[in-house]
Amino acid sequence: MGGLRPGRRDTPRGGRSRPGDRPAGGRRGRAPGPLRGGGPDALGDLDGDGYADFAIGGRECWDTDPDGGVHVFAGPIDEGLDWEDAVATISPRAGVLELGSRVEAAGDLDGDGFDDLVVEARGRSGADGWSGHAQLVFSGPLEGALRSSDAVATVAPWTSCPSRGRLEPIGDLDGDGRAELALTGCRQGEYPSSEVAAALVPSPLPKTLGAMPADRRLLIPAPYYSAEQRMRPIADVDGAGTPAVAFSTASRPHDSDSAEGYGDRGRVAIFTDPGLGDTPGSQALFQVVGDAEDDYLGWSIATGDLDGDGIDDLVAGAPGSDLGGWHAGAVFVFYGPLQGQATASDADAVLIGEAPSDEAGWIVDLAGDVDGDGHGDLLIGVPGDSAPLRTPFDPPSDVMAAGGSWYVASGPFSGELDLSEVDLKLSALNRPLGLAGRGVGDVDGDGLDDLLLGAPAVPGLVWLVPGGALR
Repeated sequence: MGGLRPGRRDTPRGGRSRPGDRPAGGRRGRAPGPLRGGGPDALGDLDGDGYADFAIGGRECWDTDPDGGVHVFAGPIDEGLDWEDAVATISPRAGVLELGSRVEAAGDLDGDGFDDLVVEARGRSGADGWSGHAQLVFSGPLEGALRSSDAVATVAPWTSCPSRGRLEPIGDLDGDGRAELALTGCRQGEYPSSEVAAALVPSPLPKTLGAMPADRRLLIPAPYYSAEQRMRPIADVDGAGTPAVAFSTASRPHDSDSAEGYGDRGRVAIFTDPGLGDTPGSQALFQVVGDAEDDYLGWSIATGDLDGDGIDDLVAGAPGSDLGGWHAGAVFVFYGPLQGQATASDADAVLIGEAPSDEAGWIVDLAGDVDGDGHGDLLIGVPGDSAPLRTPFDPPSDVMAAGGSWYVASGPFSGELDLSEVDLKLSALNRPLGLAGRGVGDVDGDGLDDLLLGAPAVPGLVWLVPGGALR
């Protein structure tokens, strides 16, 4: 079995290499059967004890249920982590498939003081009245053995929203003390002109939402073919405490026969409270587009105060960027306050992939301060690292079989930085990395933020990496 290996391919300029099979004190959980396809997510402090909690979803778990499941873990965790340590589990009822293929912290949707959880699943016809991919909402605190039927709300797929549309947390835009959700994946318009819409879901959530709400929608231009969309909440966009939301769309051609050049530059727009009706991208507070076709700017995004000035910043991954070679990928950092129109080249900092086909920026997340230096750090997924050269349209399964790495970049950031200069790189022998991972806050109570890294398609392999092991 390959362990998580800290270090680098080569010692970086000004960097440090670390030998060893996995970080000292690293915790690794292994499921009793194949648990794969989902990903980890930070949940905040579910039980109010001051320690970060997290969930792991898996769309297949043969020894517990072949149709998936979710495990919820509560901090502090100072011993080895195993699946039996979960404080709550969610199992599917008959007809529900792939439960936990995605889990997302939703914030406190109902105002009861506990954060809630969004879980993606797929239902057969007749299962709980819906079929296709749907989003299930569970109200915190989560304890004990739960079933998919215990969801307090179900958002079923709609005709105007592709089956892979999903609920995204957007914070408390209207200031009523309850977190809100938006459903992405909704398309407006006909070929060749098209926009993607994010429909803001009404609060409190109804038990079943079977029609797309149309009273509050955000619209941004996107190519007609399928688009990957992300949303992230912004707590303070201007230094005056104004909440906002970042909405990104980045498209890859929908079939492997498509020619290079049909991909998307990608874009990210930031909106404050849209009020009623449709809010087009032209009314966004800030909007940035990729520099070139096939850059896919916004394939992943993260928001938060990276530079410590009290104003939230924007980080956008562009795995198709050619700045470091063909599809080496790049990550662009924009410091707040943000306003107006921009292109990726206007970024305050850019971290560039090391080699062609790396696709750096497939995943980005603000990792907190994992090394204790007082500066915010970035977690960057590079799924193509050490992989053979591929076309940009190979399916993710090919990426997963090829390897991959995580880079932990320590701030502050300015100008251009090649990822070869980043101090810390995490890789694993014969393990697919760079596709599922998050910063989870301080899980073990040592004052340093920690990381949760998954290896999709590998049976039940998840690493909880304490920040103290990365210093």
